[in-house]
Amino acid sequence: CWVECNEKHEDLDGPNTKIEIPSCPVLILTDGGVITLTGLADGTAVAVCNLKGVELGTAIAVNGTATITTGLTVGNTVIVKIGGRSVKVVIHE
Repeated sequence: CWVECNEKHEDLDGPNTKIEIPSCPVLILTDGGVITLTGLADGTAVAVCNLKGVELGTAIAVNGTATITTGLTVGNTVIVKIGGRSVKVVIHE
């Protein structure tokens, strides 16, 4: 998925070069009940909820990664909240 990141990079190819990146890609992987997100900005808050809105776990990204163990089994669907963005994810092996 893509999440808002508003990165700004200056002087990449010259003295007056500015690049603004409004969104960054985030990879969401599941391994049974373990959900791992990579590509996050450090400090990004992540939460996993079931479809009824009950929070199953939270994490803060460190070195671009956040991992949450939910205890759910393959085939369950969860909502992954990344900052202000929410994504439905089906748990796979």
